[in-house]
Amino acid sequence: MRVDTNIVKMPDCLMPRLQEAADSGMSDSEVLSILWSMTPRPLRTPDCWADILNELFGVPQDLAIRASSVDAPVIHFRANMHRIAEALWPWLHRVLRGADNVATVAAVGLDTRRQFAAIREEMDGRARAVVPRSRKRFEAAVREAYRIAGYEPPPMLWFNGIGSGSLFLNMCCGEGANRKNLIARLPCTDAEPNTHEHLLKQAFDGLRSVLADMDEGECLRRISRRRIGPSVLHRMNVKLLRPVEVRRDPVRSRRLSSAVLEETAGAVAPRLEIEGSVQSVVIGAMGESLDELAGRRPGGTALFHGIFLEQWARLAGLVRCNRAAGMDPAPALAYLQDIVCELVDHGYWFFPGEKLCIACDGPTSVHFEDGLLHNRSAAAVEFADGLGAFALGGFYVPSFVVREPESITVRRIRGERNAEVRRIMIDVYGRGRYLSETGAKVVDMDMVDVVAGDASFGAMPRALMRDRDGDTWLVGTDGSTRRVCYMRVPPAVRSCSEAHKRLAGMDECEIIASS
Repeated sequence: MRVDTNIVKMPDCLMPRLQEAADSGMSDSEVLSILWSMTPRPLRTPDCWADILNELFGVPQDLAIRASSVDAPVIHFRANMHRIAEALWPWLHRVLRGADNVATVAAVGLDTRRQFAAIREEMDGRARAVVPRSRKRFEAAVREAYRIAGYEPPPMLWFNGIGSGSLFLNMCCGEGANRKNLIARLPCTDAEPNTHEHLLKQAFDGLRSVLADMDEGECLRRISRRRIGPSVLHRMNVKLLRPVEVRRDPVRSRRLSSAVLEETAGAVAPRLEIEGSVQSVVIGAMGESLDELAGRRPGGTALFHGIFLEQWARLAGLVRCNRAAGMDPAPALAYLQDIVCELVDHGYWFFPGEKLCIACDGPTSVHFEDGLLHNRSAAAVEFADGLGAFALGGFYVPSFVVREPESITVRRIRGERNAEVRRIMIDVYGRGRYLSETGAKVVDMDMVDVVAGDASFGAMPRALMRDRDGDTWLVGTDGSTRRVCYMRVPPAVRSCSEAHKRLAGMDECEIIASS
C-alpha cells in the first residue's frame, strides 16, 4: 500500500541541507545519501522516493521510478546511490550546481570523449604496469601538501619497497608485543637472509638512520620509545580532496564544487575507473610478513596503513576529464588538483607523520591475466626490497598457495577464515578431491537431456552436493568432453534444477538448442 506523501511531511530544512552539502563539495551520490537519511521511514519505498525526486528536482516520474527500482532497504547502499546519481545527474546538477555545469557537459563532443578514453587508458595503466616515477617530484608535491594541511614538512625517509617501509612503520608505532618480538629478531646476522629477514634488516637500517649514529644496543633500546607522531592523513585528505576558497562566490561554488570529486566528470565519463586494483593484494602480503616476523597467528597483527596513491588515481583521472571538458576550476582549487595529480603520477605509498614522512617505491613487476591480478608460478606483484604479493584470479592468497601447493590440506583449508581465500585453496587442491575427502553429502541427483526436449541425444547426470561447511555445489558434465564441472551455488538451493536456474538465470525449459 502506497503512503500519501502529503500526510507524511518532508523536513523543512531538507533543501537548504542538500544545497549546503552540494556547495561544500559533496558528490551527487553523497547528496542523495543525505536525502535518503532525511526521508521519513514510511516514504522509503521506490514509488514514494520517485515522488520526492520529482518534486525536488523535476525528475520525470517514470525515470525516477526506474532509477530507484531496487528493494527499499538497499537503496542507500553506496553502489546503488552511485547508479541512481549517474542516471539523474542532469536534474540534480541543474537544481544544486547551476545550469552552466549541465550545459558544459551536454556540449561535450566526440573529440573530447576520445580524450576521456585516452585518460582512462593512462590511469588504468598506472594500476596495471610498472611506470616511471620521480622521487624528487614526489617529495616536492608532498612538501606542498604538508604546507596546505598546515604542517611544517618533515624529513622524508625512502624505502625501495612497501614491505620494509611498512615494517619500519610498525616498529615505530606498533603494539608493544609486536615491537618486542621484532626487536628479538634484530639485528639480522645471517649471511644470506631469507626474504622476511632481509625486509627486517632494511627496516632496521632505516630506523638507525633516523636515530642518527647510535650503536645497535642504544638503537634497540630506543625503538619502543620512538614514535613518528600523529598522522596528518586526515587533515591532508580534508585539504586536498575538498575544494577551498570557492565558497565565497555561491554561483561559482555550485558550478565548481564537485570538480575535485567524482560526480561532475563522472557524468561525462561515468565509467572512468581504475581496474585491477593491487592494493588489497599488497596489504595481504604486508600483513603476512608482519605476522610471521612478530610471531603472531595469521591476521593477528594490527597493521598500520599509509596512503596507497592508487586510491587517488581515479580522482586524478576525473580531474583531467573535467579539464578536457572545459570545466576550469578557480585557481585555488586548480592548484590543489595539480598537487593531487603530481602525487599520483610520482608516488605509490606513503605515510605522512608530523615528525617523519615515509615513502616507498612502486613495484618492479606486476602480472595480470584476463584483466585480473594473477600469477600461478610466482608473486603477482614484486618489490625491490624482496616483498612478493601473491594473487590468483584477482584475489590475495598466502604465499604457500602458489609456492607450495602440495602443502595444502583439508585441515588447512578448513582453518582459513577468509571465504575467498578458502575457495581458491579448494580450487588449487581440487574440488572433487576436496568434496570426497570432506565427506560431502548428495542433496539431489537427476539426469538432464544433452539437447533440451530431445532424449534421443542422451542425458547427462548431475548432482547437488553440500560439504561440512555448508557450501553447496552443482556437479555435472557438459555431455561431450566428460569434463566434470563444480559450480558453487547459494546454500539455500535444494535441487539440481533450482541450482541451474540460479546459475543460468532462466528455467531449463526456456533453453533452446540450435546449431
